[in-house]
Amino acid sequence: MREVGTVDESDIILVFCPVVSRAGTDIDQALDIFNHNTGSKLAVLVVLHHTFDKEKMVPDSSRCVNRTDILTVDCLFYEDTGLLKCQKNSDAVDKVVNWLRQQVFNTMLHKIFHLKNTSLYS
Repeated sequence: MREVGTVDESDIILVFCPVVSRAGTDIDQALDIFNHNTGSKLAVLVVLHHTFDKEKMVPDSSRCVNRTDILTVDCLFYEDTGLLKCQKNSDAVDKVVNWLRQQVFNTMLHKIFHLKNTSLYS
């Protein structure tokens, strides 16, 4: 994986969605902007819930997203400190890392399979 400068060059997009009004409304708006600007790219949607409480229970935002090409995670943050050091955020990071590893693995398999099929018919 490497960082690129444009959406067109990217394989996966990180979308950050701070919850300002209602989670469902804010997520819908973030997805509308994402869809308009990126088309069908894979994405990680990071829903940011503002709080100072590290134990705050927040709804599972993935229920608002009905797409298999978007991984949705919830994180807790506070404006003065950024992401809180808490179990919810640790779990979210683990989930994203595992998902990204799976995407890299799938891409490698696809390339290997494509090369095998290309060389068989060359």
